[in-house]
Amino acid sequence: MNKKVLIALSAVLMALPASATGIKYVLSGKASTEMEGKKVYMTVLGENGNKPSDSTLVSKGQFVFKGERAIPIVASVMSKIDPKSIKSTLVVLESGTISINFSTEKSQVKGGKLNEALTAFSDSMSVLGKERQASNLDKMMAQYRDSSTTDEQRKETMKLYNQFNSRLSEMSKSLIETNINNAVGAFIFANFEGMYSNEEKMAILDKAGKDFKSNPLIENITKQLAAVKKRSAGNPYMDFELQDANGKMHKLSEYIGAGKYILLDFWASWCGPCRAEMPHVKAAYEKYHSKGFDIVSVSFDSKKEDWLKAIDQLGMTWNHLSDLKGWKCAVAPIYGIKSIPCTVLIGPDGIIIGGDYRGEELEKKLSELM
Repeated sequence: MNKKVLIALSAVLMALPASATGIKYVLSGKASTEMEGKKVYMTVLGENGNKPSDSTLVSKGQFVFKGERAIPIVASVMSKIDPKSIKSTLVVLESGTISINFSTEKSQVKGGKLNEALTAFSDSMSVLGKERQASNLDKMMAQYRDSSTTDEQRKETMKLYNQFNSRLSEMSKSLIETNINNAVGAFIFANFEGMYSNEEKMAILDKAGKDFKSNPLIENITKQLAAVKKRSAGNPYMDFELQDANGKMHKLSEYIGAGKYILLDFWASWCGPCRAEMPHVKAAYEKYHSKGFDIVSVSFDSKKEDWLKAIDQLGMTWNHLSDLKGWKCAVAPIYGIKSIPCTVLIGPDGIIIGGDYRGEELEKKLSELM
């Protein structure tokens, strides 16, 4: 995102008032012709398991939602016209009357400063999305793990990937800072928190106001950060049980002790940064395994074939566990894992030494310990 767009967005959001309490809203909707007689659903993001909390019928091209909230919050308004056609938009439930127009090619939302900000943010995301599509990055990422892809092509893919991520991070952090106590700031934070380090997330929440922190979208982030603190240096490791490639169940505690330093490594075959880090992990393993260093890799894969193929391709000749549930892996909430690669180094006494090593950092740390 260029600086002019970022400044314009920031200017819009700086004018936003702090979230009020006891707000009353009216959503006045204009429907497209094919929506006539269909139901329109409203889902408050972060509540009720993200299931619809209210619904209404389209009559004579119109629909209305009315209600009260303690604080403004982002909701999704959606109508399923047929199995292949859905009309949907995001809206902030804030005081006053908010209009939603589904009769145009692109849905439009008007009414209230928070909705102005959310619309501006969505538009900027659309621009960046089109740039990413034009760059062929998604196609390059899909080919990243293909055996025919060269190391040079992988480097180019990661370079472009990091450029887009950097722009997203710059934009989102600036807007969150400006909206540290309203629904838009909480919404952006919840959608982009996977791009930030745990330290950055904690710093944002330390600055956030009451309304920001009480937003239901923030609840899971708060829980995850609590788990992250438990895996920080000086704390005892947390045990779990997963199956290996042969379906046999193993506990992490089976590997701890006996004078060994254990690296708990969270990764996935589809994770480009994970694969890029693996040569460094492998080098540390080959150098220090005979001296009492071992690895337990936990995969966030969902397909066993992809998992085993990557292990073979990358020469990962150590212990491997997974429940093949992707991001729903049972260990993720225990260790507060929201992004990979992620590592946790555990000492022979079961006490966590550190983690999130990159490049040659792991080898240097092992050199100090051994």
